[in-house]
Amino acid sequence: MIELSAAAIALLLLVAFCAGWIDAVAGGGGLIQLPALLLVFPHAATLTAMGTNKTSSFIGTSVAVRTYTRAHTPDWRLARRIMLVAFIAAGLGSFTATRVSTEFLRPVIVLVLAAVWVFTLLRKQQLEAEVFETAHHTNALLITAVVGYYDGLIGPGTGSFLLIGFVAMVGLSFLGASVAAKLANWSTNLASILVFTVSGHILWWLGLSMGAANALGGRLGARTAIARGSAFVRVIFLLSTGALLVKLAWSLI
Repeated sequence: MIELSAAAIALLLLVAFCAGWIDAVAGGGGLIQLPALLLVFPHAATLTAMGTNKTSSFIGTSVAVRTYTRAHTPDWRLARRIMLVAFIAAGLGSFTATRVSTEFLRPVIVLVLAAVWVFTLLRKQQLEAEVFETAHHTNALLITAVVGYYDGLIGPGTGSFLLIGFVAMVGLSFLGASVAAKLANWSTNLASILVFTVSGHILWWLGLSMGAANALGGRLGARTAIARGSAFVRVIFLLSTGALLVKLAWSLI
């Protein structure tokens, strides 16, 4: 039984709230939440931190999805396909994570994030399409499959990868892409939770507690993104992804 001090629990709840807000606005909340869990549990299995992180993120993402879809109704025919592909890909990724080490992927993640960050910074004008209406369906499903597998295998940065993929390769605005990314991320989290539950790698009491805080942050973040629009989401994305890039690059030195 893992015991935590009141200060450690309070810190994790605060981190979960902030992660929910960032994840709802621009994706990548796990970039804050997962490292915090690893810091608090330095001697626990990495998969336990991953499973607990997924539980919290799933609850927060559920609230963000509900808020987003109330304001922007997606093409549910395509949305269901994206969610199904995301679920299968993430399930395979999480199963792989229980069998192999993921350390070798870190340098690759840093390079990909650097390319994504530079691309987003240089691309100043974005299409203002409604959710999925001008989407290239094949590209959307391909992006979902690749990023979904990554989410199940490692996780942090998934929302950001989905966001930029739906903008760059599908043609959605940043706000529209946020809705698409949330639907896909909801499915990836659900699939990973099922796999980690079977393998016994979830601290349910902590995951559910952090999930409540994450949900509050996610609801506030989704409302903020809807009210402020795509330009605001783009700025938050650049800031959060830039911070992640620096952190990951530093960890490789």
